[in-house]
Amino acid sequence: MQIDHPDGTQVRITRTFPADPDRVFRAFTDAREMTRWIWGDDAANVAVSSDARIGGTWSASIDAPPGDDSWPGDRYGMCGVYAVVDVGSRLVYTLHWDAPVGYNLGGAVVADEAVIVDFTPAEDGTTVVFRHIGIPDDGVSAAEHGRGVATTFDALAQTLE
Repeated sequence: MQIDHPDGTQVRITRTFPADPDRVFRAFTDAREMTRWIWGDDAANVAVSSDARIGGTWSASIDAPPGDDSWPGDRYGMCGVYAVVDVGSRLVYTLHWDAPVGYNLGGAVVADEAVIVDFTPAEDGTTVVFRHIGIPDDGVSAAEHGRGVATTFDALAQTLE
């Protein structure tokens, strides 16, 4: 896996998964599949919805860790709208955080971010290039998002095996 931070507002991760592009794409868009990996291995009570079509919405949430008072609710969530749905090839969607990610704490209002995922056939499966853009440039968040996505990609690899 290769993780790059071209600047402080984005993260780019390249990883090859052991499955064909349509299977990997389905893991990114099917709610049952997403439930198995999207928050990583230690998430509690994962709930996911996905209407994978242009203009369709997606959402994912988990129970907040016990004792965490950094967020006003008992669930952490993220959601968005699909902008490009090219099965087995490309997926583009917005990302809105309903979870504490640092730059949205203390009542800060931040713009939605975007994710661009390209799926390319590879000799040993599918190479995924995942770009998360629009991260506020605070000097730490792009790297933190990269670490988080790397962890969820480990769970995705286990799901695809």
